[in-house]
Amino acid sequence: MGGMIGEMWTSMAPTGKVIIAILSVLSVYSMAVVVERLVALRWASRSTQAFAAEAQGVTDIKTLRTRAAAPEYADFASLAFVVGASLEEYDRLCTEEDDGDLILEAVEDATLRNVDVAVINLRTRLTSMATVAGVAPFLGLFGTVTGLISAFRGIADTGGGGLAAVSAGVSEALVTTVIGLFVAMPALWAYNYFMNRVDTMSVDIDNHARRLVHSAVLKHVTLTGSRAGAPRHQRRTADGGTNVSAMPDITPIVNVALVLLVIFMIVTPMIREGVQVETPKAEAIEALSEQDQSVVLSIQGNGAMFVNLKPVNRATLQSELTTAYRGQEGKPVVIKGAENLAYREVLSVMDVCKVVGAPSVDLVASRVE
Repeated sequence: MGGMIGEMWTSMAPTGKVIIAILSVLSVYSMAVVVERLVALRWASRSTQAFAAEAQGVTDIKTLRTRAAAPEYADFASLAFVVGASLEEYDRLCTEEDDGDLILEAVEDATLRNVDVAVINLRTRLTSMATVAGVAPFLGLFGTVTGLISAFRGIADTGGGGLAAVSAGVSEALVTTVIGLFVAMPALWAYNYFMNRVDTMSVDIDNHARRLVHSAVLKHVTLTGSRAGAPRHQRRTADGGTNVSAMPDITPIVNVALVLLVIFMIVTPMIREGVQVETPKAEAIEALSEQDQSVVLSIQGNGAMFVNLKPVNRATLQSELTTAYRGQEGKPVVIKGAENLAYREVLSVMDVCKVVGAPSVDLVASRVE
């Protein structure tokens, strides 16, 4: 297994290696973000619940602010941050405003803004994970396209569509596509999971913060019935609140990659049919297997010769046949000659095949119906 992977890596084009290296880095990064967010959100949830339990029933603003600023809640406790920042806003408003209704309204608005800030902190690096989930299939698709280009270049170099000519490009296309999906799918799953968890935590923080701040502030202000504006939950809905960001959709990218591979699978057998030649007919013939076919030398009735699909002449036959046969050592050369071809023409071509190193030749004929 290791030898096969090493051989595939060695034969892969530089573009494919770069793409796989980038995808590997993105995979490691996304896994690191997963671990970091798991730990951070777990501590944030625990600290929020602990602060909510400790602050239960506390209506003294100074005491509540002191507990919110405690060192044990400094890093992960989003609820403590929201409550502390909202009470600081209350202190500032008390120096500027006497109307209790307006103060309560402004403090609730501040609580809303602080909840949004807390949610943004909880979503740290999730945007980059969504980027990984969206970019990885594109990189895999890019590798697929470059692999197909490499495969067709191999066809152009050898003049035909044999498996040896296209296998390296096909493997590169498949490998980059698989790795791209392998990187994208866990990142997309983790992104959706964390966004859902953050959304749930934001509701919990919002409810606790509203209850704690409202009960503490309400005890220290006198309401006059002058509150203006829509209820808080309506304003939050209108402003968009903490709606989950749009999830990346990689389905079109996967579809494009599959379409390209299907097209390649359809085109390659058509290329393998090669040059049309009216071959002699025979009854006792055996079909050539896929493994038997390496280089096809076609000779038409007018003397025109083709190495796979590449036209050659007598002067260039040996050099072109040597180039096409490179990497096919040990396999026979397939000669497909027209039925009116002179016997000496076949013998001369067989001599050239022997010179390039072919151990034998296979002669093509049409089966009698």
